[in-house]
Amino acid sequence: MSEDSSAEILEVESALRSIASNWLTSGEVKQIDPLVPDASGRRYYRLLIEAEGEEFPSTCVAMKFDPGTSSGPMVGEVSGGEISLTPEDAFVTLGRFFRESDINVPQVYVDEREKGFLLLEDFSDLSLGSIISTDRDGFSDAEIDGFFKMALDQIIKIQALKGRGDKFPFNRSFTEEVYFKEVCEFRDFYLSSLEACDYDNGLIEKFFSQLSSELAGCPRFLCHRDFHAWNLHLDAKGQVGVIDFQDALMGPATYDVASFLNDRGTDILLGEERYFMLLESFLNNFNDRKSVLQEYNLCLLQRDLKVVGRFEKLASERQLEKYRKWIPGTLFRIGQTLESIVALNGSMNYQKVLDHLCSKCEKIEEGASKALSFDKLV
Repeated sequence: MSEDSSAEILEVESALRSIASNWLTSGEVKQIDPLVPDASGRRYYRLLIEAEGEEFPSTCVAMKFDPGTSSGPMVGEVSGGEISLTPEDAFVTLGRFFRESDINVPQVYVDEREKGFLLLEDFSDLSLGSIISTDRDGFSDAEIDGFFKMALDQIIKIQALKGRGDKFPFNRSFTEEVYFKEVCEFRDFYLSSLEACDYDNGLIEKFFSQLSSELAGCPRFLCHRDFHAWNLHLDAKGQVGVIDFQDALMGPATYDVASFLNDRGTDILLGEERYFMLLESFLNNFNDRKSVLQEYNLCLLQRDLKVVGRFEKLASERQLEKYRKWIPGTLFRIGQTLESIVALNGSMNYQKVLDHLCSKCEKIEEGASKALSFDKLV
C-alpha cells in the first residue's frame, strides 16, 4: 500500500473523481484503490469504473506526480544539445510515438499534467516478473515462453525505430561519463558499506573507466533503459505491454535484453534452459554472435554494478529495504559475468579485477566458480 496519509488519500480521491467526471460522460468512478508505489516519487491508483456500453474501460490507472518538477537537462547523457523535460512530459510524448509505431504501451485517457495527474490504460498487476516469481498464476510453460518471446519482440521493434530529429530519445544517448557515474555507485554505496573492506580504489577506477569506454564505443540503437520483467504487464487482451519507458535513449543493442533476462534474479527464475533459449532467439537477429555476446556481457556487468549500488542506496537512504533482497543474486551474477568476459576475451585487466573482488565478496567469488558457458551460442 501507499505510504500516503489518510488525509492525502482523501484529497487525491476527490481530485481524481473530479477529473474523471469530465471524461466519463456516461459513467462514474465506483472505487479508488492505492497501488504499491515504485522507487520514483510518483504514486499510482486504480479506478474502478461503472459505465454503460463499451465506450469506457472498466478500470484505469491514475498516475500522480508533482506538476512542474523538471528532471532538467540530462547531464552527460545528451548528444546534440540539452534536453529538458519532466518525466511526465517524456512519458506522454514518447508514449504517443510508441503507440504510433506499434509498441504496446498504455493509452493516455486523460492528460491533466498541469494538475499532476494522468489517467492511463490499465495493464493489470500481472507482470512477467510476478508470473515467474510466484506460482506462475496457472500459466503453462508454453504460455510463459510465449509471453517472454512477445517481450523480446518489443525490444526488436523499439530498436528498429529510426532516428527522427523531432523525437527527443534519438537526440540523447548513453555516454562514457554516464556509464562511469553509474558504476561508481557500486563503489560508493556497496563496497564502502562493507566493514573493513580495504578495496584497491585505483584498480577499481581503472576497471570502471575501461568498462565505460568499451560500452561507449558500441553501436547505438533506441533503448527502453529499464526493460525488466516487472515493467512488462499483461494487458486486457493477454498481450505483453511495456511501462516506465520515459527514460528511453540511444544505447547498445544488448542493453535492454541484458536487463530483461537478468534483473532481480530473472535469470534464476527462468532457469538455464529457458534463459539460453531466449538469448539465442535474440542473437538470431545478428550475424556476428561472438561480438554481440561480448557486448551483452559488458552491458550486463555495467548494469549489475549499478544495480547493486543503487539498491543499497535505496535501502540505506530511503529505507526501501525490499531492494536489498536482490543484491546477493546480483553480486553472484557479477562474478559469473566477469568470469565469462575473461573466458571470451582473455582480458588480463578483467581477470585482475575479478581476483580482487573475489577476495572481498564471497558472493562474487561463488558466482565466478559457477560461470555460464556461452560456447554453444557462438
